[in-house]
Amino acid sequence: EVLNPELDISDFEPFDPPNEFDMTLYDTSAILAAWESGEEDGLSETDAAILARCREIFAEHITEDMTDFEKELAVHDWIVRNGSYDQTVYSNSAHSGRTGYRDPYGILVGGYGNCLGYSSTFQLLMDLAGVECITVVGASFQSTSDHAWNMVRLDGEWYCVDPPWEDPSGGAAWAS
Repeated sequence: EVLNPELDISDFEPFDPPNEFDMTLYDTSAILAAWESGEEDGLSETDAAILARCREIFAEHITEDMTDFEKELAVHDWIVRNGSYDQTVYSNSAHSGRTGYRDPYGILVGGYGNCLGYSSTFQLLMDLAGVECITVVGASFQSTSDHAWNMVRLDGEWYCVDPPWEDPSGGAAWAS
């Protein structure tokens, strides 16, 4: 079914994912369950480290009386201030970086990540804050480079959030 048959799509470029990188999302369900229940015994060492860092961030930057916008801004600003784009991804043909560069561990514990690491970290922190958010996996640069970013719902409206491209340490120059 065509939703808008009058729309002129003659200048549209078809999306052809580059599939240059593994863009599989990190499973945060165990972390979210531990956050809700307070039971951390079943967590892997990696997930326990992620959760511990999340607790620290929330203790320092998030309060219950904050609006969703204030929580989103606090999380965004923390990630941008504390994360650094993992440029080691580009230093070898296998496109592999340091441990955890594609998931929340890299940003939260190591302070580094690629776009997927930034996006999955933002997603996890928004989930913990109770702010509706999704991670989008797609492409950038005219569909020539894999990329991930987020969309967050604030006051009923969806907004795109792209922490690595907003990171002054050079994320936009290295987005993948």
